Amino acid sequence: MRDTETGLSSSSGTEPANNTVTVTIYKADSQCETLIAEKVVLPQHRLLVRVVGKAIEQATSANFDIAGYRVNLDRQRQVATVDLRLNPNTGRQFVSLSFCEQFALFGSLRQTLTDNPNWQIEEVRFTQLGKEIIF
Repeated sequence: MRDTETGLSSSSGTEPANNTVTVTIYKADSQCETLIAEKVVLPQHRLLVRVVGKAIEQATSANFDIAGYRVNLDRQRQVATVDLRLNPNTGRQFVSLSFCEQFALFGSLRQTLTDNPNWQIEEVRFTQLGKEIIF
């Protein structure tokens, strides 16, 4: 069985407070040595997409802009694929990210998705427009 969800890195609209959940999102510390857990409250509707968006939002910078993403969850294999789309006007590509930027983006997404027991994700893959991102 496959679940596919899509979203942009920011969402709009409001949800009633009783339709929210607290989830843990990880972000890199200031020295890029470890990931720090942060509790956030998000709407339950399309939670996986919102969690990915929040993690991306925390890991991107002004000169590196992710315009959107898709999340494909293969429950049977316990694999999540995050397909990222760069803003066409961004001056940088994934291969130009420093170690710290890679850790902040990919490390935080991987830890955030695999650490949540409700999703039962064992592996996270990253693609750009369907092609695997390789460093």
